[in-house]
Amino acid sequence: MKARLAVKEYGYRSGISTKERSLPADCTLHGHDFYEIDIILSGKADSTLNGKPVNAACGNVFLLTPEDFHDYTASVETHILGIQFFEESVDGEFLQSLLSSEKRAFTPQKSDFDSILSLFRSMQGLRRDSASAPEIMRRLLEAMLLILSESPSSDVPKGKGKYSDIGRALVYIHEHFRENPSLSEVAALLHLNERYFCKKFKDYTKKNYKSYLRQRKLLYARQLLLSTNLSLIEISERSGYGSQAHFNREFKEYFGKSPGALRKE
Repeated sequence: MKARLAVKEYGYRSGISTKERSLPADCTLHGHDFYEIDIILSGKADSTLNGKPVNAACGNVFLLTPEDFHDYTASVETHILGIQFFEESVDGEFLQSLLSSEKRAFTPQKSDFDSILSLFRSMQGLRRDSASAPEIMRRLLEAMLLILSESPSSDVPKGKGKYSDIGRALVYIHEHFRENPSLSEVAALLHLNERYFCKKFKDYTKKNYKSYLRQRKLLYARQLLLSTNLSLIEISERSGYGSQAHFNREFKEYFGKSPGALRKE
C-alpha cells in the first residue's frame, strides 16, 4: 500500500482546525506535514501506526507528528474527532517535550478523556470572527496536550527544558526536515547569531546541527521503508534527498546496511 500525504484543512488564523468524521470504510496509510490529534469517540477500527498495530477504539487518543504514518480500517462505523495544527500554534518548548517521547497513542482515564472532549467542543464552539478566537484556540489545545502528557499511559518527560529557543528550533526541524532547512535559516528564525546557536544546539542535543537534521531525515526514510511499498527513489525524494546515491550512502553509514537490504529483511 502506498502512503499519501494528508491535506491540511485549516479554518482559523491560529493555524488550528477541528473536524468530525466517520469511518465506514478504509482510511488508507498516510502521513502529514502538520500535527494532528485523533480522538476516538465511538466504534472501533483496526489501525497501524508507524508499521505497528495499535488500538483504535472509544477512549483512545492519537497525537500524530510530521514523522508518523498511520491508517484505519473500520468494520463498524467509527466516529473520530480531529484537530490539525502547525508547530507555531502551541508553545514550542512544550511540544518539543512531547516529541522527545516515542508515545503517540494514549488511553487517558475516563475523567481525563471527558475533559479532552469538553476542550474539543469548546474549540468547535468558538466564533470564527472573534478577535480572541486564535488565542483561545491555542490555550485550549495546550490544555489538551497537557492532559495527554500527564496521562498514566504517557511516557512524556515532566517539566520543561532549559533552552526554550532550542526547543522551538527542534520543533521547527521536526516539521520541516524534508525541506532541508539550513542552519542559518533556523538561527535567523530565533534571532540568534549562528555561532551562538550552534553552541546552544549542541549543548542541548549532543549533536551538531547537520547531524541532527540528517538523523531526522534517515529515521523518516526508515519509517517509509518499513511502513510503505514506495520505491527507493520516492523514499529518497520524500525524505529530502535530491540524489539517490547520496541517500543510499548516508543510509548505509547510519544504519549499517543499504535501504534495499533493510527492506528485504
